[in-house]
Amino acid sequence: MKSYALITLCFLLEVGVYRVARADLPDDFKRQFGIEAEYASIGPRADQNVAEEFEKILELVRSQFKGYGQVTVHPWNKYSNAMGTIYASYRDPMGRIWEVAPERVNPAAKKGWDGYEFISPPLSTAEDHTVLKNVIREVDRQRHFIPGAESSNHISFDISHLIKGDGNAAQLVDTIIFIENHWPEIYTAVHPERMGGIVNSYTVPLAANQKDLLNELGELPRDHRSLDEVRSLFLRHAPREAQIANNGVVKQWKYRSANYAKLLKIGYFAKDGVPIIEFRIPDLRDYPAMEKAIVLLGRVIERAHQIEPEAGFKDPFVSSTIDPDHPRRFHQLDEAIRQLDPERYKLFLNQLGLNPQDYPNFYHVEKAPNLFECLQKHLSEMYPH
Repeated sequence: MKSYALITLCFLLEVGVYRVARADLPDDFKRQFGIEAEYASIGPRADQNVAEEFEKILELVRSQFKGYGQVTVHPWNKYSNAMGTIYASYRDPMGRIWEVAPERVNPAAKKGWDGYEFISPPLSTAEDHTVLKNVIREVDRQRHFIPGAESSNHISFDISHLIKGDGNAAQLVDTIIFIENHWPEIYTAVHPERMGGIVNSYTVPLAANQKDLLNELGELPRDHRSLDEVRSLFLRHAPREAQIANNGVVKQWKYRSANYAKLLKIGYFAKDGVPIIEFRIPDLRDYPAMEKAIVLLGRVIERAHQIEPEAGFKDPFVSSTIDPDHPRRFHQLDEAIRQLDPERYKLFLNQLGLNPQDYPNFYHVEKAPNLFECLQKHLSEMYPH
């Protein structure tokens, strides 16, 4: 089977169906990852999904494969409030599916599904890197699709290397604990500010309000850190998660800064069991910013278990809470991130083998964003005069 796939790929390369500009691939792009990029459109119909819009980004993908195949449109209807919606898909020469699906990117307009989510398949080769870079840069250049007020860029990484064949997930536990211990550093490096803040309701760290879970996870003996045991531990804290999410099924475990639910088959993702961790915190920006986030978060996935094995949970938000009565209910978490010690941040980047000059601490030099100003900015870009 493998030899047949190799022969097929060699044929495609030879005839030029899958010939894109080649480049030396940095090690950071050799691990398998995928992206989701949430766009708004511009113009008079920017507050609604338009059928022909779904195909446009995927036609850019198809052009990277010399026009191979076709973009097709299908009924979506994923949620009860999304009846009558559609999405588009494209199958590339390797049989992988690229999609554009409905999304919500500007709730201020109160028009429901008003955006377009571009979803890549798993990527890991030099050609993949070039295709993604060319497509995102062309979208940026054309400016037919732009970031909306709530547009984010989710980045998922394969973590199968952290789970051994016998189910031992000790390295996965170390990685989760490292992530939750270091949210101030991760947020600072990725630098989100959509919706007028750093932390928002779609990306809440477990470390903010599932501290008992993380304490128990960090205290698990090394020989009890199986994937089944980790899943059971999360499920024991499911009532607390339901309370946090006001019993919203979709919100439970999903609206987290790092989504572990797809991996652990919990909550809305109970049927998944896909060995990935999804980071949900980056804003949708241009390709250079996306690339920097991919590199940083990929380094976390690759090195965390080596940097702090068996560290235990160290609450990064000790004196910070989520204040439901405050207009900015995450303001205390935001402030804790803004107060990150510069030496701690520098150490974090050095441990990941990253240059601090590539990841400056903008939060130390920029004033806190204003929600009203953010919305006004996005609306003016979506509805140009």
